[in-house]
Formats: sequence, structure tokens, C-alpha cells
Amino acid sequence: MKNNLDIRFKLDRAGFKLWELATALGTSDSALSRTLRQELSDEQKQKIVKKIDEMSERRKAENG
Repeated sequence: MKNNLDIRFKLDRAGFKLWELATALGTSDSALSRTLRQELSDEQKQKIVKKIDEMSERRKAENG
């Protein structure tokens, strides 16, 4: 089973691709993909979830 499924599902439900999250986090998609292979700490997950939420809010604001 893949690690960090909660993050992967949240990203999918929000309608974003991994590369979009990587760009928002200031890293490459390959680096983020490698990072997600190992289960992250709760602190690391919170940072990523917060970024996904920010991306979703930005999209809502742009689309009215």
C-alpha cells in the first residue's frame, strides 16, 4: 500500500496534480514524489494539507 494516502486523496479530491502541489511548495514533482514514498510526520502532513487548502481557496477566489 502507498504511504501518505490521506495526502494523496486530499490532493485528488481538490482536483490538483502532484506537480501543482510541488510547485506551490517550491520543490520539483520528482522530489515531492520521492518524499511521499515514506510516511511523513504529522507536522509535515499538516504543512502539506495547509498548502492544499490554500491552493483550493485561491482557485475558488479566482473562479468567483
